[in-house]
Amino acid sequence: MRKLTKRQREVLDFIVEYVEQRGYAPSVREIADKFKMKGPRGAFDHLSSLEKKGYICRQSGKARSIEVIGQPIRETVPVPLVGRVAAGQPLLAVENIEGTVPLPRSLVRGENSFLLRIQGDSMIESHIQDGDYVLVRPQAVVENGEIAVVVIGDEATVKRLYQQGDLIELRPANPNMKPMRFKMNQADIRVVGKVTAVFRLLDRDSLVLS
Repeated sequence: MRKLTKRQREVLDFIVEYVEQRGYAPSVREIADKFKMKGPRGAFDHLSSLEKKGYICRQSGKARSIEVIGQPIRETVPVPLVGRVAAGQPLLAVENIEGTVPLPRSLVRGENSFLLRIQGDSMIESHIQDGDYVLVRPQAVVENGEIAVVVIGDEATVKRLYQQGDLIELRPANPNMKPMRFKMNQADIRVVGKVTAVFRLLDRDSLVLS
């Protein structure tokens, strides 16, 4: 690969660190803001240089589609992919698991973490789209405003959670949708975990289950 300038190396390092921490790539605007550029044009120029030099690849017309090429293979752990939620069963019951997906150990925080496939566009303003996969760390309590997985009956939903006393509000990140409000003592509602990362597959056939 061709040698990078100091700023190109800084941009590449930022992209790598961002992906490792969040599970998806930064936007062009976030790159521009990070390096105090006057506008997205400067970020586009650096990304074009990184792509020409063989350090990244991008998919035209796709947001957050930056992929770093030639990253060293990191230690992975198998993470269960939950395909459905059956009433009266633990979320990680064998009947609910479609398979396992190998993920970098550095991303999997906490035992019994799992992946959940997103259906719908209720969280698009939090960069979670239909068909994405969220990594979930099991915990019964989350802080106000954090993105949680909540099971209501036999359906799992992903929303920002706000709680005051025994009242819970599940707030979507979509201006066209309204919040849902419940009492925590309702028997069919339970918080099962906190979303810690989001994964987007540009090629849906690239998901490898074991």
